[in-house]
Parts: sequence; structure tokens; C-alpha cells
Amino acid sequence: MLLYINISAAHLPTPALAAIWLALWIPIAHGLWTRARAHRSAWLSTYLHPDGRWHDRLSGGPVMALVQGLLAGGFALALMVGAARLEGVIEWRLLLTGLPLLVVLRALIQRRLSDHVNPRLLDMFSWRIAMGTTGLLLLAGFTLSALWRGQPDYSTIQLGEAIWRAIAEPEAKSDALLGLLQLGAAKDAFGTWLGQRLIPSLGAPWFQFAGWSLLFAANGLFIWAWMNLCSGLLGLVGERRIPTLETAQ
Repeated sequence: MLLYINISAAHLPTPALAAIWLALWIPIAHGLWTRARAHRSAWLSTYLHPDGRWHDRLSGGPVMALVQGLLAGGFALALMVGAARLEGVIEWRLLLTGLPLLVVLRALIQRRLSDHVNPRLLDMFSWRIAMGTTGLLLLAGFTLSALWRGQPDYSTIQLGEAIWRAIAEPEAKSDALLGLLQLGAAKDAFGTWLGQRLIPSLGAPWFQFAGWSLLFAANGLFIWAWMNLCSGLLGLVGERRIPTLETAQ
């Protein structure tokens, strides 16, 4: 679906884009809701009596569903816009590698921690570490790819001109998508403009890489949205299950 977004998003009307956003929202919301319930269950079982009325009241309801739904909506939007703006072949390869890497890391982490973590929370804990590790690796890969590919030269112009040049490039049939693409382009232009003035003074290549990583940290939202999509899809197809303390055996 992300590849379809990359190829066709600029030519789709707003209703079609809304349908794509909904298709992304469903698995992301499922994954967020499942993890939120598991986290809440762990907290309640630690601090509240399981037979108390507050244990049931705080176990997760409409408020939690609303919060997780809103988060999922933001992640789905970031994923859709990020996919529409993604250009490099290397970045696509990294994304495709992220799913099997996530599954393999989860299995390895679960095996290594099986003797140290509460068995009822092992699955949840291992997936949390696997998602964070995979996300950091993807962010590092995205940063290296961007540096290797090169950035527009904004070193001799003012910030306003750099942003104006960047937002003039995106094209889209949908006005809503066009606005989001221009916002993303402005964000990238600001980071590149700032980096080309500050990063060279850091000296050592590793310090410069760290500086660019901080400026490209906004890519972490797109990558984390991808991690949540992978997590949610695995949950929906039954390959992943995070039990609550009450249902764990």
C-alpha cells in the first residue's frame, strides 16, 4: 500500500486519500489499543486490588480508546504523507527490511529474556524492545542514505528563500495533501538550511553524523508510524498477541 501511495497519491482526490488513511488507521489503532491495554493491566495489577471497583473502572474504556484512536490517526497521516514524499530506493529497501527484522529481533529478545522477565509480560516487553531497536536502526539508515544522496545547497541563501524553493516543488491533485507535502518540504528545508550552517563546525565525522541525526529526527515519526503499522498488522493476522495479566496463563 505504501508503494501505491508513493506512486499515485499526487493524482488521487481527497476522498480516495481519506480511504487510504482509514486503511492505515485500522491496524495502527489495533496495535496501539492492544499495547495500551497490556500496559494498563500491568500497572493496575501492581498498584490496585484485582477485585476492587477502581481496577475495573481504570482497565481501559472510551477515554483510552479515544486517545489511542487519535494517536493512530496521527501516525496514519504521517505514514501516508511520508510514503508520498519518499524518493530514495535505499529508503524503500530499509522499510521492507524492517518488518522481518522486527519479527526476528522480537524472537531473539524473547528467548534471551525468558529467564529474567515475568512470563506474563514477556511478549509485551520483547515487542517493545524490538520495535525501539528496529526503529533506531531504520532512523540511522535513513540518515546515512540522506547524507550519501546529498541535500540541496542552501548555504548561500536565507531561510525564507530556502523554504520558498522547497514548498514550490510538491504537486498534488488534493489540496489537503498538497498542504501536507509543502509542510513536510518546509520542515526538510529548515533542517537542511540549519545543518549546512552548524554541522561543519562540529569537526569529527561522527559528531557531524550525530548532528545530522538530530536534525533528521523528524523522520523518526514516519519510522515509528511504520513500526506501529507492522505491529498492528501482525496482531490482526494472528502472528502477534500481547496478553493482559488477567488473560495470561
